[in-house]
Amino acid sequence: MAGAGALIGKTASEVEATPDDRARLTDAVTKAATERGYAAIDASTIARRAGVSVEVFHRHFASEDQCLVAALDRYVDHMQEEIEDACEGVPDWDQRVRCAVEAALAYVSELDHVSRLFAVDAARIGPAAMERVWSWVDWASLRLKQGRAVHPTAAALPESTERTLIGGLVLMVSSRLLTEELDSLPGLAEEAIEMVLAPYVGLERARLVAAG
Repeated sequence: MAGAGALIGKTASEVEATPDDRARLTDAVTKAATERGYAAIDASTIARRAGVSVEVFHRHFASEDQCLVAALDRYVDHMQEEIEDACEGVPDWDQRVRCAVEAALAYVSELDHVSRLFAVDAARIGPAAMERVWSWVDWASLRLKQGRAVHPTAAALPESTERTLIGGLVLMVSSRLLTEELDSLPGLAEEAIEMVLAPYVGLERARLVAAG
């Protein structure tokens, strides 16, 4: 109670910002932008939804764009966690690729409206958001590159192969999100798995793995 009592008499701008505030703000910007469109919200809208003052908002973020980029960070971090969890304990590299693609698509599909928000607005809010998207592409590409050691015939693939494959997967998903073909996302799994595996294992094996 002493901590609560210490706040009595302080104005909103005098209350220290906390990490919990930051999490609430990133949740708030995601929900508000999903419901109303990102162009229709401002710092006061985000702060009100998060239950904090505008002053606290600006202690964490210089702008609405910066707040949305932080929300994108959380979205991507959670996706990576879902992928890692899905692949844990799967010894076969080919099957790990299948699990990773299925987990990624399941995550995007489950959060379809949030996923669409980031697909639409990532480019609009500038280089910081696109840099975060490409950092995820690099993260996934490094894991895909492990296939070169498992399948020696893939060792001679061009250096850019993994980035090209993962970038193609992102484009495939983004196109469905942008055209609001949200129901089609789960059905992309087989095609996507086949696409990313074929350079390493050949088309016939890729189709077998993709078919489960």
